[in-house]
Amino acid sequence: MWWSIAIAIGLTLLVLAVLSAVFRRYRPAMLRLTDEQGWRYACPKCRADGPLGETGYVRMYASGTKRTLLRCPACRRYAWMLVYRQPRQPDSPATRATPFPPDPSDDPDHDPAHP
Repeated sequence: MWWSIAIAIGLTLLVLAVLSAVFRRYRPAMLRLTDEQGWRYACPKCRADGPLGETGYVRMYASGTKRTLLRCPACRRYAWMLVYRQPRQPDSPATRATPFPPDPSDDPDHDPAHP
């Protein structure tokens, strides 16, 4: 009976080793494909926004918006990043859109005394 458990564990470790080797080999291509498909991240702490490949997160052939715990390349803190797909428009240049509303403190003409 113990030998069947040992065989199952051995086979599981073998499969994980093969998958790890494949992932290490194709990781740069997967990160490039993630960026080409328009996946972006948005940090809720520092409001940074950029290509998802910068974080090292791979997301391909997916849909929808999600939140996932990632380390922000800009502020170097962990946060629940918003992962979303930027809509592609073939005739217009890429615009840097963020899902967050503009922060009033970023406006140089903003007077804090008059909200």
